[in-house]
Amino acid sequence: MNALRTIIGITCLIFLATSPISAADDVRVSVSVDQNDITMNEQIQLEIVLENADQFPNFKLSLDKFSIISGPAKSSNFQWINGESFSSKKIIYTIAPLEQGDHQIGPLTINYDGQTYTTDPITIHVSTSARNQAQGQSSQDQQSNQTSSSGEQDAIFIEATADKTTAYPGEQITVTYRLYTRVSVRNYSIEGLPDAVGFWKEDIATPSNPRLTQEVVNGVRYNKAIIKKVAYFPTKSGQLTIEPMPVTVEIQTSRSRSAFDNFFRSPFGRSATKRLVGNALTIDVQPLPGEGKPASFTGAVGEFRLTSSLDTNVVKVDEAVGLNVTVSGVGNIPTITVPSLEVPEGLDMFDPEVEKSNRVESEKLRGEVAYQYVFIPRREGEISLPSVQFSYFNPKTKRYTTLQSGAKTVRVVPLDQPQRVTGTGYSREEVKLLNMDIRYLKPNSGQFRQADSSYYSTWKYYGLLILSIFIIGGSVGYRYWYEEWGQDTAYLRRKNAMKHAQEHIKQAQSNKGDPEYFSQLAKSVLGFIGDKNNIAENALNTEDVKAVLQQNQVPAGTIQQVEAFLNQCDAGRFAPAKAGNAEEDSMADQAKSLVKTLNGYL
Repeated sequence: MNALRTIIGITCLIFLATSPISAADDVRVSVSVDQNDITMNEQIQLEIVLENADQFPNFKLSLDKFSIISGPAKSSNFQWINGESFSSKKIIYTIAPLEQGDHQIGPLTINYDGQTYTTDPITIHVSTSARNQAQGQSSQDQQSNQTSSSGEQDAIFIEATADKTTAYPGEQITVTYRLYTRVSVRNYSIEGLPDAVGFWKEDIATPSNPRLTQEVVNGVRYNKAIIKKVAYFPTKSGQLTIEPMPVTVEIQTSRSRSAFDNFFRSPFGRSATKRLVGNALTIDVQPLPGEGKPASFTGAVGEFRLTSSLDTNVVKVDEAVGLNVTVSGVGNIPTITVPSLEVPEGLDMFDPEVEKSNRVESEKLRGEVAYQYVFIPRREGEISLPSVQFSYFNPKTKRYTTLQSGAKTVRVVPLDQPQRVTGTGYSREEVKLLNMDIRYLKPNSGQFRQADSSYYSTWKYYGLLILSIFIIGGSVGYRYWYEEWGQDTAYLRRKNAMKHAQEHIKQAQSNKGDPEYFSQLAKSVLGFIGDKNNIAENALNTEDVKAVLQQNQVPAGTIQQVEAFLNQCDAGRFAPAKAGNAEEDSMADQAKSLVKTLNGYL
């Protein structure tokens, strides 16, 4: 036995000694794409390969004319051919163009093992989308297209519309983004709000599950849903452009198994990912009229009202008095500035405290701006506080309006203390503190006593000491667990699979009578299967679910129960009126039973 071990050891040493070892000098770096002629609605895969590398490089991919949709996806490959070893590291990104034209990727610079490698640039030709080309046709071409067959129309596209194409600086423009489709859409994601130079914007909340309606476009019937609304506010005049909003959609490419699978998030059928880019919008922003513009106008546009009040109307000399002014209404609240005041002699004023709050109600930006002015009178008698003037432009009437708080009179009485606060530059709180007595140091230090040393021999001391040891040990153990398992995503998903499924079932029971009830139940089963196998929930379809369960040796009868349950959830989401309370309770029990059964196999 020992002789056999010796022979195996010598053989391994000879094998390792004669094997070629890849060095950093043999590393080769290459970059490629799956296609270099695409449209704005398409994506490409960027592949970076390092040959003869034993680890992945650390580098950051920076692209000017492209956005990164997903990645990096990393994979390793090792081969042994005729006594020689070959290894490679592959990094894949999915990217999408931001604008049309000829764009270059690279050259990329990659640092590996102390050396720098530079790749050759790749030129990508990006043409406009078919939808944008259709929008650029003349009215005559559009009329002829109305007679074309539905197969010649875009099966899915994004359209942006504005509630107005002519506006003033600071006036709200509401842009609605609609998704038109003739195919089933399982999911969609908005990559980000479009660029809009010369605007600032506020997001308008839209439902997570958009309501589906129908509309006929050029003779073809489409399903239509509002997926985004944004309020834009121009900051300057001229012809301003709101760029298209890119959206990534997951569409169903095979026939659905369910009659209710019409639009969002069906778990059945094959799917494909498609990137959509809508149309740009041009807004004619006219300058604000110069005629009738008051001196107190600072850029407020909308409809506002003004209220004011005093803290008190009787104060002593050198005491603070507050003037509270509130401007509220509909318009460009975040850009409203502080009105300027002319302070009369014998009155000091400090910079006002400003509080702004805004919200979107009924698709309009509303809010208020609260100013708190602090004045300190330096003489006794009747003093009039200056009136606050606030001017705004109303785009409906196309006129300027000036609001005033009105003059406020304060009676100032003599100071009844021998010392008076003089000088300027104090805040309201500091003025109050200056009128208070000085706190003197305590001359008597008091009695001190010696600490009782017998405490260190009590059970309480040793108990705290032992508790400290357990705390330190627990911290070390937790750190070890976290480094070994805490960063393992697959482990954490498997560990929390049952917990997540129970949360979905609990969430479903709180939404009885609502389509969300069936959606949460479906998620409890699909999410449990995905968590146990480290697969994204939205990546599972019928074939994938069957394959995963078969790989885990789940009985065929259980697999059929899972498929029937998901079909029933799908039907409940799109036909909620057919489900009663008893059926809903039964569905929740089925979900609990299926999850418990699957837990024994996965």
